[in-house]
Amino acid sequence: MKRPLALVGFTYLLAQVAAVFLKNYSLTAGLSIGCFLSFFILVRIPSCRKTYCFPVAFLTAAVAFTIFTVSDWNISSIKSFDNREVTVTGTVMETPELSNEKFYYIVKVDSCEGTDTNELIGKTIRLSSKQALGAESFDTLTCRAHFYPTSDSFSSWSKGISLEGYIFEYMPFSYETPQNYPLTAFPMKLREQLLSNIWDHLSKKAAGLGGALLLGDKVSLSQEIVDDFRLAGVIHLMSVSGFHMGIMTQLFFLLLTFVPISRRRKNLFAVFGIWLFMAVTAFTPSVLRSGIMYLIMLIGRFFYRRADSLNSLGFAVFLICLMDPFSAADPGFLLSVSATLGILLFASPLIKCFLHYLPEKMRSNKFLKKFSEILSITISSMLFTLPVILIYFHTFTPASFLSNFCLIWPVALFLYTVAGTAVLGGIPGVKILAVPFSWAAEHLADGILKTVHWIASLPYASVSVSEEFSQFFLVCVFLLFGITFLCFCSKKNLQAAGILSVCILFAGIFGCQLESYNATWVTFVGGGKGTSLIFTKNGKSAVIGCNTKSRLIDYALREQNTKEVCFLTYLTKKPSEEWAASDLISKWEPDHVLLQPATYLEDSIRLALPNAGSTHTFGTASQIELWDQIRITVVPGAAFATIDGTRFLICSKGTSLDSLPESFQNADFYFGVDLPKSSKPFQPNNIFLNHYLSSSLQKSSAKLNVPVYITDGNGNFVLEMKPDNTIKIRRSA
Repeated sequence: MKRPLALVGFTYLLAQVAAVFLKNYSLTAGLSIGCFLSFFILVRIPSCRKTYCFPVAFLTAAVAFTIFTVSDWNISSIKSFDNREVTVTGTVMETPELSNEKFYYIVKVDSCEGTDTNELIGKTIRLSSKQALGAESFDTLTCRAHFYPTSDSFSSWSKGISLEGYIFEYMPFSYETPQNYPLTAFPMKLREQLLSNIWDHLSKKAAGLGGALLLGDKVSLSQEIVDDFRLAGVIHLMSVSGFHMGIMTQLFFLLLTFVPISRRRKNLFAVFGIWLFMAVTAFTPSVLRSGIMYLIMLIGRFFYRRADSLNSLGFAVFLICLMDPFSAADPGFLLSVSATLGILLFASPLIKCFLHYLPEKMRSNKFLKKFSEILSITISSMLFTLPVILIYFHTFTPASFLSNFCLIWPVALFLYTVAGTAVLGGIPGVKILAVPFSWAAEHLADGILKTVHWIASLPYASVSVSEEFSQFFLVCVFLLFGITFLCFCSKKNLQAAGILSVCILFAGIFGCQLESYNATWVTFVGGGKGTSLIFTKNGKSAVIGCNTKSRLIDYALREQNTKEVCFLTYLTKKPSEEWAASDLISKWEPDHVLLQPATYLEDSIRLALPNAGSTHTFGTASQIELWDQIRITVVPGAAFATIDGTRFLICSKGTSLDSLPESFQNADFYFGVDLPKSSKPFQPNNIFLNHYLSSSLQKSSAKLNVPVYITDGNGNFVLEMKPDNTIKIRRSA
């Protein structure tokens, strides 16, 4: 075997990915036994013992499935804490985060009350609070918490978080600052200081972007910017990985030029710098992957050895997956690994290919060489990150090629300037030197954000694909590369497997678009405390209800490739809903706006209405027909829609069915924050709630004996209604 570490690392990762998507430790236990049996059988075959590829692969997969099964069982054993209230005392492990108007605390539990078991002690939990508690990293926090039902997505477990819940702020809580911080607190305190320096010298937007790109701190970054990065196909830049690590390594060597030591010894100093950067960025899986690769490279240079890139990547992947059995559930880590693999396999051949087709006199041109290098890296990384994006976000982003190509140099320069601002801005006596860096960072941030927003706003910047195709494509890619690695491991064969994967991808996406033509998409927007429903067909949309954040509705419209909003109405007279409606009217300029009956219009709505095509105000009810198949009836507090005989009811919070027309009670699908009040039987076929399922709501919905879907801030629900009246339900990103 030429690259045994690559074989072991990628086999382990593939097995871990399969286990994550199976979500069943009984199946993974069976796969573990099957792989062990296959290993013992193969080592008895003489032809297999010559290369040991197959035996090593099956043994690695068996170990991966075994460790995952044990870890999954250990995590599942704490499901007894679901919907329970416990008083916990623990150490705050990270700087508290502010997101979605809540403060989040990562706590390692030291002791707990209100439970007769000790299973929670030593576990890491994530608690939310509507107000800041005052506790900082490494403080000891004591509070009363209610735990959510244990999730099966492994997304939190990949970060070492066993349980999530919320803190009762109205009950007594306390925190205590330690007299002496442990040595492990130094990187976290350094991270906090660097972020503080960035915020002291940059504007809010530039500082938020700088903290996200340099240190992976996305807390202060607005969700609108995150949405733009996702739609533009450059969300991977938010995960600190090899691109960022390469820039930091260059900076370390630049600083070491002023130190009078040999180049060989500079490698050891750079090793320390990389380790410190890994610690400051909280040792996330993507940072670990790139950091381990750079450490191997630098240590190899010290001993006059050249590290093999694929072996280094495989070793890094194996080490991370071994330490964290749920790392395959972290999309940032998978994006980092797949982008690096694509660059290692395809970038160099692509550069040679581009230069080959240039006239001989132009091949030595430095500008064209650099241009072909950027183009090759962009294409290879984009193609290899596509499977991860499809699986986790169910989208294909054609704009990612343009955005990656346009942003690679501006983002690199921005990272240099932000790093200079963060370091120099905290050194007494030389803070003035941070001014030119901060000035450059401000202008670069403005240009980056404008470019990303422009690309994200392009038609078909992001195209939705079905979950079934995403899974099918993933299986095809795994089989192609798995067989290639095991049987025909060479660069040419790997390149052929990549090309075939791309062909399958584009053929599948084209087929999905043909299949979904003339289909109607119904999106139930999750997030906030209200409800909103969006009907979309062939690029035209209708928005029913705006009682949630306008940015969430705006993102859902762009995610469905909306070109035109034909109709918009809001269901209540609440100021928050009118503000959201006015924002959407200003952005999308809908053809028709249906206003609630009111004697006085809020200034926000009144100022936005000139952007609408036409406006109508109704009394007790109003009806509209769209696209020859959708009939919508709107009354104060609710709306009823019929699509080819399928009935949809959306209600604002606190609406009583008794006050609505009798026909509204015969809905097939119900959408709301909670179940409607009704003195009559109410039995829809499916219930969608934009709310956490409390114990009382759980009992009342269980009596209905119908499927209940909860957004709970984890994404929208999308219903695809095809012309043959089949309906598919999935959750969007």
